[in-house]
Amino acid sequence: MLKQFKKINLYALFFKTTKNKIIKISIFSENIYLAIKKSKKILTRILKINKLNFITSIIINKYNSLKAFIFGAWILYKKKYFVISSYLEFIADSIQDCVSQLYFWLESHYHISRKKLLILKIKKLSIEEIMKKHILQYRYTDIKLPIFANKKFNLT
Repeated sequence: MLKQFKKINLYALFFKTTKNKIIKISIFSENIYLAIKKSKKILTRILKINKLNFITSIIINKYNSLKAFIFGAWILYKKKYFVISSYLEFIADSIQDCVSQLYFWLESHYHISRKKLLILKIKKLSIEEIMKKHILQYRYTDIKLPIFANKKFNLT
């Protein structure tokens, strides 16, 4: 049985430190509460700041477009005692869809939870930058599918 596909949103969160510096962090999450929790954990580990005051959050909306783009994702994930770096390419219409596909793909293929994954960089790729062969076959957008006639056949 497959897991239910969950919607991922991009949140921009603003925090204030004890030295009155404002820090902005963009994070992908299913809801705002998980985004705040995850971002506080990341900031306390990286910046070694124990006291962070949450100011505000902004949901960055998904832009509806009919064109699909190719995104490259550089990630780090932890499997047992090793940290593994990887590069993946996905066809998606927005960055949020790309991250959703990334999470779903890693959970189904490597059985890695989202807690053990760190997304380093996501970039919209041009045709020259595509490295994966299975993505490269979709680079031509002028392919047209055949139109079949509506015919009923008698099988007697």
